[in-house]
Parts: sequence; structure tokens; C-alpha cells
Amino acid sequence: MRDLQTVPADAQDDDGLISKMMDEVKERHLIFALLLMALVEDQWDENTRDKPGGGREFVQGQNIGAIAVDPFGRVIDFDFNHNLLFNSSLEHAEARLLRRLFTLTLYDDVKRPVSAAGLSPQAVADWVRQELWLGIDQPEAVGAFRRVDDAPAGPPPLPNDFGMQDTPSTVHRDLIYTKVLPGFTIYTSLEPCAQCSGMMALGRVQRVVYLQRDPKVAAVANILYNLYNPPGADPSQLKSAPLPIQGSLFGLDYTTPAGEHLHLDYAETLNDAFEVYRAGTAQWSASDFLTRDDTRAIFQAATGYFEQFGSAACDPKAPDGLPLRFPDYKPPWLVASAKDSPRILTNNECLRYATYFRWYARTHGYRGTPHGR
Repeated sequence: MRDLQTVPADAQDDDGLISKMMDEVKERHLIFALLLMALVEDQWDENTRDKPGGGREFVQGQNIGAIAVDPFGRVIDFDFNHNLLFNSSLEHAEARLLRRLFTLTLYDDVKRPVSAAGLSPQAVADWVRQELWLGIDQPEAVGAFRRVDDAPAGPPPLPNDFGMQDTPSTVHRDLIYTKVLPGFTIYTSLEPCAQCSGMMALGRVQRVVYLQRDPKVAAVANILYNLYNPPGADPSQLKSAPLPIQGSLFGLDYTTPAGEHLHLDYAETLNDAFEVYRAGTAQWSASDFLTRDDTRAIFQAATGYFEQFGSAACDPKAPDGLPLRFPDYKPPWLVASAKDSPRILTNNECLRYATYFRWYARTHGYRGTPHGR
């Protein structure tokens, strides 16, 4: 009998077998995974219901986040689980994020519905990025982002270009919705449930990368992928379901400027800690695990390495920087022509963009609200 709960070893992504993922691709995934963990840590909610001495603590949601990355390596948006805030079991991070992404394609830069001829999927991605970045009043870049207790005063520097010179100012209402998200990757801190996996399939998301496993969801993302991709089927006739990629597939080794050896695999670190938690408490709840101080320490450590990588990407001479191993890597399957090549970000540019995005999320993004001030 076919095992639907396990993604087959011969499952293919753009760079080949996911079981033999190239180190360059692993590093690209690692960048966005560390960004996601930093965003969760930045807006950590202890979910404390009872205040010391009586009374109730206002809580917003579980510490589960998701980000969307377009095919060229640009972070488009983020969201969090808000079940508690809305008193609903449907307000999962991935579901909220997908609704936001589709909503963004319906409005122009002053939030008015628009109507005109359709644009290509890439034009949509470009516009969503413009909506995200060009609407921000940006002070002068002051160097690499540094974590502080208060919101940072200014963004880190971005690489030149990013294709902004040909970005459309509007997205058109008659764009076919099934053409909006192909090629996108959703990164989520917790394995997706049936609702979120189904929404990603309907949205034609290409892949979902998740960090912590959740036994309560019964590997439903894997099941959906396998149902949509039966052995021997004609690939041209298959419907879409995102390829699930577990975060432990892209752990990588690094050496600091001081000679310290590092193995960065925070997905496996989370999974190991969750198994210890389950063994000691007989609890199956990942959301409860994600309120603990020792769990938060894992996110804090990941945030520290994200900042070290970001320091080196923005300033190669930064004394606390940790350089990437493959800073100049671009996915070759995306380089269709010399014209397209400048629009595709290298790993180093992805990291600088991700560092910038974190600044945006901390200064213009709020849990449970629209992300613009």
C-alpha cells in the first residue's frame, strides 16, 4: 500500500531531488527560515491568560508565523496565527497570509479598487513588492540592522535595482486568480494543517517550507501532495499542490571569523525540543510548546544568527558579521534570459532584502492588523 504521509525520495523541486538538495539552495532556504524565526521572536506572545494576582491578560495568538517569498527571492508579506484574538480556529498564519496576498492584488496604492487590462503574474509580484516598499517613508539608510529594544530608526541599505524602475503602479482586477502565486514559497514555523494546505493548493503555491513538525495534523500537506502527484501520472495533467519541504533538509555548516564551527539546523532543534517536551508532559499541543521560555530561547538564538548574517551582507567589514557560503548564487533555472537575470536576487541580496523586510515588519507591521500605518 502506498504511504501517503511521506513525500517520496524521488520528489522533485526545481533544482532536482529534494533529498539531494544543493547546498546553495539550502542556504537560500536557511535565510528565509531565520528571518521567519526572527519575526516570530520580535512579536512573541506569551499567551498568558491569567495575570499574577488575578485578572486576565490580553493575548493575540499562538507564536506561529508565515512569510511569502516570490520566485525571485523577495519577501512579499507575513502574518501570524490569531486564533485567540478572533476567537476562531480558522485564523492560522498561512491562511491569513494567503488571504492577504490575494487581497493585495485587488487594490492600487491608495487602496482603491482598479480595473484595466490584465497583467502577468510577475507584474503582480512586482506590484505587491512596490505596495510593500515604496509606500514607506524611508529615512536614510544607517547601516546594517541592529536589534534594539525600541523599533529601529532606519532601514538597512538595499542593493541597487531590484527591478523597481519597471514596477507597475497598479494591479488589475481582471487578473486570473490562479495565475497570482505560481512559483511562490510559503515559509511557516509549524507544519501546515488541512485548511492551510488546501488553501495553498488552491492558490497554486509551488512549495511550503515548514520548521517544526506537528503530529496533530497527520502530515496532511504530504498527503495532499501525494494525492495530487500519483506515481506514473503525466506531469502536464497534474493539478497543483505545494511541495512540502521539512526544515531539517537544509541544515548547513558554517565557520565564524573567529574559527567557531556552527551547524545551523533550527528545524531539527525545534523538533528535538518538542519531543523532550512531549515526553515530559504527555502533551501533544505544539501551540503550548510555543509559549515556553526555553522554546523562545531557540527563536532568540536563531534571531542572533540572522542578525550576524545580515551584518555581513550589509557590511562585509562588520566585526560581528557571519558571511554566507554562497553569496553570489542565483537559481539557474530562473535565469531564462539576460534581461531576466538582474531581477533574480543572489543569496546575499536575498539576505539584505530579508534584513530590510524585518525592519519593515517591526516598524510598520502589527499583529492582527493591516500592516501599513
